Amino acid sequence: MAVILSVVSVAVVLLAVAQAARHRADSAADLAALAAAQALVDGTEVPCEAAGGNAAVNGAQLASCVIDGEVVTVSVSIDVRLGRFGLGEATATARAGPVDLAP
Repeated sequence: MAVILSVVSVAVVLLAVAQAARHRADSAADLAALAAAQALVDGTEVPCEAAGGNAAVNGAQLASCVIDGEVVTVSVSIDVRLGRFGLGEATATARAGPVDLAP
């Protein structure tokens, strides 16, 4: 009985770690997309560099950055340590741009 309880407890903890990483990736992607869109509008910085810097500050790596007119789409990834199961990756994608260009 103790073995089953231990296995279930470990599974719950690993699911919680993965879920938390996914939320961090979502937040990092949102903030990176906003930073890139702001840089695009201001013209003070290269948008994808702004996104990459912002993603790094939030513990993520910029996986892709696409500028389509005034809309920026970024993807980020965050490494997730899953104990004995190795290293996983949480990814997220976000878009930012003017409201009147929303799909």
